[in-house]
Amino acid sequence: MARAARVGAEDVEDVDPFDPRRNPHLEGFEEAERTVLEAWSGGRFPHAWLITGPKGVGKTTFAYRLARFVLANRGRGNGAGGGLFGENLAPDRLTIPEDSQTFRLVASGGHPDLRSLTRGMLDQAGKPTATIINVYQTRRVVDFTYQTSGISDWRVVVVDAADDFNTSSANAILKALEEPPSRALFLLVSHAPGGLLPTIRSRCRTLKVRALPEDTVASLLRRYRPETAEEEAVALARLSDGSVGRAMAYREAGGLALFEALTHWLSRPDDPDMAQAAALADRVGGKGGEGAFEALRDLFDWWMRRVIRALAVGTDPAPVDAADAAALAAFKRIGDPARVGALRDRALARLAQAAPPANLDRRQVIVALISELQRGTGSGSGTGALRR
Repeated sequence: MARAARVGAEDVEDVDPFDPRRNPHLEGFEEAERTVLEAWSGGRFPHAWLITGPKGVGKTTFAYRLARFVLANRGRGNGAGGGLFGENLAPDRLTIPEDSQTFRLVASGGHPDLRSLTRGMLDQAGKPTATIINVYQTRRVVDFTYQTSGISDWRVVVVDAADDFNTSSANAILKALEEPPSRALFLLVSHAPGGLLPTIRSRCRTLKVRALPEDTVASLLRRYRPETAEEEAVALARLSDGSVGRAMAYREAGGLALFEALTHWLSRPDDPDMAQAAALADRVGGKGGEGAFEALRDLFDWWMRRVIRALAVGTDPAPVDAADAAALAAFKRIGDPARVGALRDRALARLAQAAPPANLDRRQVIVALISELQRGTGSGSGTGALRR
């Protein structure tokens, strides 16, 4: 998130370059960009794009990149350069100059023809909605698209993410998608499009984005967090499943140390080192350990899916480190991917108990997880040392 921003005659100061509104750099979206530009230059530009793919690969950054391009251009499908503020817009790219007025207004959140919808916005009572995009804000944004534009030919709405609509807000946005105003563009980001209303999907043109290659994730991680050592960036890229957003979250949560502790424990699932397991439980269960707990949960899920895949296809994945290799060998001895899959499902159900509505203590959830793995892999005993 931006720590401070002053946009106008002055430069943007002290901001996070990873912020999608301000980030001019994007990798892995070449095919999506070509698709958009072909639609634009061919006069077949839709009123709504549904941008789908794994979480954390840059979909929202791409949405703001596209928003800037459209807001800076006059007309639709003319293939011409020359934006509203004199930007030199090449027809083969969506990029506009960082020092242009359009870029700076979007970066500040002050462009009069751009609106965003995201969870955490205020409802009609002035309270933030932490888990959904509320219908009050959605209707206000829909009303905006029917108004006369301020300084551009277009009004643009970025939804991040459409997965956060509830039934009421989804129906509110659907009305605008069914009867779109002239020169209004909706950019819907979705991590799980299968959960959206079929009528929303059918009224958008879909752009599917793939996970990023490991070397791209490592490169982007070092670009956005230059203090990251190269070896750390490579390891985090391997753990992140093609998501630079996930790699950055792991880095901030101490993900490499968490992964090492996790794999040391998983290398002896039926008889874990109780001192190490207790230290891990304390780390994620204490005050301020929410990020570490989320990272541990995601790493555990990634690791278990990797084991299941290895057992199913008979191919060993490249280990991240020695502890990972030992843990993989331990679970390979189980031999049955269905049994490991059932164990994963039960273990993730345990981890989910730290979230609403159960809201169990995170440390006790880790204790329960250890017991679940012991029952599934061996003796089912030995958690007493953690119950202090």
